[in-house]
Amino acid sequence: MRPKGYTASIRENGELWDNNRRGEWPLGTKKWAVTLKNPAGKTMSFQFHTGPAYGRKPGFDEVVQSVIDTTHSYENNPDLESFCRECGYDPEEKEAQRIFTVCKDMAERARAFFGDDFDEMSEHTADS
Repeated sequence: MRPKGYTASIRENGELWDNNRRGEWPLGTKKWAVTLKNPAGKTMSFQFHTGPAYGRKPGFDEVVQSVIDTTHSYENNPDLESFCRECGYDPEEKEAQRIFTVCKDMAERARAFFGDDFDEMSEHTADS
């Protein structure tokens, strides 16, 4: 069961095209603006992307599962070399270093945002 008092605002924030600055998103990928709110009123905002085949608005469980997965990915591989080895990146590439930094930041923000509810939220999203 999801810990009580958590909500999510999820709104479409544009469609990405395959000719964006990094060229990594397929045609039809959607970008979503997500703001989570915890029982204490603290918020956590981030972008969430869905591929062209997804076809619907993501829900609370999906966006939270992504945050939890990112947190676990970083915490299980807290240095650049192990993170890149696990995720298939070249640690010499600037993009890999950027992704590592983004995941580290997300993990730290998620732990602070969920606090003592992190493990319960992790169990809830794994069961859904």
